[in-house]
Amino acid sequence: MMRTNWGENGNYLFFEGGPFGGHAHEDKLGFILFAYGQPFVIDTGRSAYGEGPWRNFNIGPTAHSTVLFDGKGQSRRYWTDNRLNRTKTEAEGFEFATTEQVDYASSAFGELVDEIFYDKNLGFAFMAQRRVVLFLKPDRWVVLDAWGKREGHPETDPAKVTPESFEPKEMTTLFQLEDLPTTLKAEEGRLTMGNEGAPRMVLSWTQPGKVRASIVRGREEPTPLGWRFLAMNQGNRPVPINTLVLERSLPGETTVNGYLFSASPADAEPRQESITLAASEEDGTVFHLMQGEQVLAEIKLNANPATPFLWKGESLKGRVVLEWNGQRQVFP
Repeated sequence: MMRTNWGENGNYLFFEGGPFGGHAHEDKLGFILFAYGQPFVIDTGRSAYGEGPWRNFNIGPTAHSTVLFDGKGQSRRYWTDNRLNRTKTEAEGFEFATTEQVDYASSAFGELVDEIFYDKNLGFAFMAQRRVVLFLKPDRWVVLDAWGKREGHPETDPAKVTPESFEPKEMTTLFQLEDLPTTLKAEEGRLTMGNEGAPRMVLSWTQPGKVRASIVRGREEPTPLGWRFLAMNQGNRPVPINTLVLERSLPGETTVNGYLFSASPADAEPRQESITLAASEEDGTVFHLMQGEQVLAEIKLNANPATPFLWKGESLKGRVVLEWNGQRQVFP
């Protein structure tokens, strides 16, 4: 949990990086984000127990802010012997740190052997994804997604393993958004949310020319997408929301995506900021947070946190280095 204060108008992000529990949804690495009292990235709620497409959608990865490979999402429920349907006390691979200026969190899906990207109609994708979240206080959040291939699992059904299981052709990133006026400028890699005179959020992403960006709202066929569920005392029915869908072809020039969420209070105009891919180096990927032509912050994500990486001529140990507001911080 990352927050500026405990008041109702505080800025707040909750990141799901822990183990799979007894009633869990397929939402690891998802998050919710509130800024100045306004929800922007949301949890889509819970549906009543039962079988059917609505329940399957509600507990599945496409109802959350997750990643798909060739349409195959997180599937810890795939295993039929219930080994994964349990609560652990340890969040394996999870990292967190907090400082006066910046909070850091990171977790992964697919690094553990039983975490599989799978769809019963599409088969497997043997991939691992790690997500890093940086909170640049008080009202900017950076999300970095890195991915790579992994080995298969000895207990998978060989009839459902195809060449695409190890070489997916497409990566899809989903962000579940609050039902607010939304403007998408796909060619600029930018989405703006919020009402005039109210808090607003600008979301930008790297390499917009290589991304197919769209908003899906209230789709029922071929599969549900763009819905949230009302609370039980409100009828527990699905209602439409905007889901931002970002599709990239694989393989690409880099194996890391970057996203910037920049919030502004009700009495300010939305910030015209962006995140750019500045360099893809052998030992990591460099991002810049930009305001016009001005560099606000520099970030490097280490390609292999087990080994040092170079940053401006220095050898550093860690997963991420951030230079912002005249300070350098290395996490974890």
